[in-house]
Amino acid sequence: MARVRLGAALLVVLLAVAWSQAAYAKARPGGVHPSGTVDRIAFVFYYPWYTGNPTYTHWSTTSEIQPSINIDSTSYPQLNAYDTATELAQHMAWIKQAGLDVVIISWWGQTSPENLISGAVLDAAQALGLKVSFMIEPYDQATADSIASDIQYIDTTYGSHPAYFRVNRQTKYGPNPVPAGGRGVFFLYTPPNGDWTTILGNLHSSAVDPLVVMRLDDSNMNTAPTAQAEIDTFHADGLFNYGQYTRFTAYHNPLPPISSDYVSMFAASPGFDNSRKVGAINPPAPTLRNAGAYYDNSFSPLAYQKPEWVSVDSFNEWSETSQIEPAKPFAYVNIGNPTLNFTYGDYTGAYGLADPAAQMAYINRTAYWLAIYRSAGRTPVSSAPAPSGSPRPRP
Repeated sequence: MARVRLGAALLVVLLAVAWSQAAYAKARPGGVHPSGTVDRIAFVFYYPWYTGNPTYTHWSTTSEIQPSINIDSTSYPQLNAYDTATELAQHMAWIKQAGLDVVIISWWGQTSPENLISGAVLDAAQALGLKVSFMIEPYDQATADSIASDIQYIDTTYGSHPAYFRVNRQTKYGPNPVPAGGRGVFFLYTPPNGDWTTILGNLHSSAVDPLVVMRLDDSNMNTAPTAQAEIDTFHADGLFNYGQYTRFTAYHNPLPPISSDYVSMFAASPGFDNSRKVGAINPPAPTLRNAGAYYDNSFSPLAYQKPEWVSVDSFNEWSETSQIEPAKPFAYVNIGNPTLNFTYGDYTGAYGLADPAAQMAYINRTAYWLAIYRSAGRTPVSSAPAPSGSPRPRP
């Protein structure tokens, strides 16, 4: 099956290479239009760090025994414990089916495995008309200065790729005319301390002039004044949260208005459970999916109020069980020690679906909500039900 998927994808890649840069530039999104409207864009957090036999990196730290079936998740992938490199075509096909626009790579430094596979992710995304951005994670030895260097490195290394995400979007602290070809977009996850006003000022005045979106204190995205205060403190171009945005605010409260000064990206999440992840920084704090109700409660305020950008947390962060990637019924059986047996949770019952249709439940539900998100109008959601719980934010 994998050979068939990848073979078809290769043909699409070859066709997609023929796209001209001029056509891409003409279609580039972003910016506040004269009418006061903006381009609504949907992102998804993507983790390209998985390997298969023999190491099963990021799949199993619970045990070296049977790591392919004893994984650090309470769900089990439809594709089994895969190697990301062999499943990129299928992943991008599902992301496209979900109606998402931009794949955000979880990126851990210039020498990391995540960087080594980034070019392949861009190629696979291009084949289906998707774009790719980068979330620079708090990797070992990261500093504000090293992250500034990373931004320049990423833009230099990948910026000419047709799938590299750029926007024609000015911000308060990126007021220079948008560079020819647009601004690359970078997400900084809890960036380290540093003189960010100077660092971002230098980046904004450089040829790169990136649009830098930071994850800081999620609760400060609740109101325009607190969001603006964080923007002014760091001279960032925008803010994003990770996990479910609405864990910090009642559903009857409206989202802050769209600002021409900065971009806001609000996240929806189907659930959270890191109870099988050894060494998790946060103690286990499962948030049940409730047959899809949690995802609906997470996404509905965003879909109806239509902020500038929305994101899904995540496509495939399996160790936190926050994925929308298809999962299947599966059980781990340890013949030598039955006390270690584990039956993985699947999506059976989500939105009234039975297996195998349920395996695609969250891909299809994402497409449903994004269709509403892209529809005209800005509808209040005061009647939307409150969620039953909230995922534990990553540190």
